[in-house]
Amino acid sequence: MDFGMFVLTVLALIGTILLSLLITVPFLSLVIRYRAHYSPRALGLPDSDSPAAPLTPSSASPFHTGPEIKGILHLLSRIRAQEGWAGLYKGICPVLAESFLGGFVSLLYFGISSPGMGVGAGSSYAVAPRFGIAAFGWAVFSLLLNLPMTVILNRSITTPYKLSYSPIRALRLLLSPSEFRAPWKLYALPGLLPTKLLHIAYLVLLLPALRALLVPSFRAPSTYEPGEDWADDVAGAAGMGFWGGMGLGTYVVFLLLSTAVLCPLEIVALRLSLQPLSGPTVAGAAPVHPAAPGLGTNLPASQEPALFGTEEDVIHLRTPESGGEPYEGMRDCWKKIVQEEGWRVLARAWWLTLIGTVAAGFS
Repeated sequence: MDFGMFVLTVLALIGTILLSLLITVPFLSLVIRYRAHYSPRALGLPDSDSPAAPLTPSSASPFHTGPEIKGILHLLSRIRAQEGWAGLYKGICPVLAESFLGGFVSLLYFGISSPGMGVGAGSSYAVAPRFGIAAFGWAVFSLLLNLPMTVILNRSITTPYKLSYSPIRALRLLLSPSEFRAPWKLYALPGLLPTKLLHIAYLVLLLPALRALLVPSFRAPSTYEPGEDWADDVAGAAGMGFWGGMGLGTYVVFLLLSTAVLCPLEIVALRLSLQPLSGPTVAGAAPVHPAAPGLGTNLPASQEPALFGTEEDVIHLRTPESGGEPYEGMRDCWKKIVQEEGWRVLARAWWLTLIGTVAAGFS
């Protein structure tokens, strides 16, 4: 294609991204804050008679400390009351950066190298691998490319501070001193990368393998002939005996049950991304807000940022003062969430994971 068509394609891509962000960012903000909210159970009396025995979260107590978030809609009302509609768009700058980066890479890989978008002669068609080790490698590459931006996005949405439009000042607030001096240390956040890799392996390796085993008649939508659709594969699978009807039913049940694995992994990964690496603080740094543990230590007191909304926090984040020792990894984070908050926290917004899993399982 000529240069003019390429420019129009880029402008159309930018417009599509901006329009989609106006719709998706508020929803993304709600889900991230809802899952990040720390709601420890009320402390119970120690089992020991010793006065030195510490208080521990009571597993039998139905009461929780901190702000009570009853659900997505309740959280929406709290954000509107304390931060206004602008609070729903916190984190839009990192989302924009991540979207443009991903869109640019996709345009280069899928667009310029394809016959319809190729510039010059000899262009070859390129598609992302869908199955096997190649697909896993592509997913890992995307993960490594986006992981730092994902950490920044999660923190920018959950921080109580009003972020500066200056990227450097905003990063000084969102990153700990150690992370700001060496951004590659974000890959070393305890347990974050292994949790993300496990999540990807489940979706990219395990689910396609089970699909190929239980429902071999299903094909990729790109392989359909004119006039064929997904219903033809369903009808064909139902007429194949055990590996058709039973296999299809087993696969669907497995997709539904996969939510019990993937949803906790997503919540654990979010909690781990909010926990900054510790490091020395800047002399004369502003006092750290209770809802931003370990952050805000890169700015001097003269540049202390203002709170985004009222003095009351929309959500409560886990701090060393409120939650004890930091998470040491994926397993430790999972265990502490169950002990301190209850297993139901690991199922927050499970329906979103279910929709994504089913969509990925039949794509």
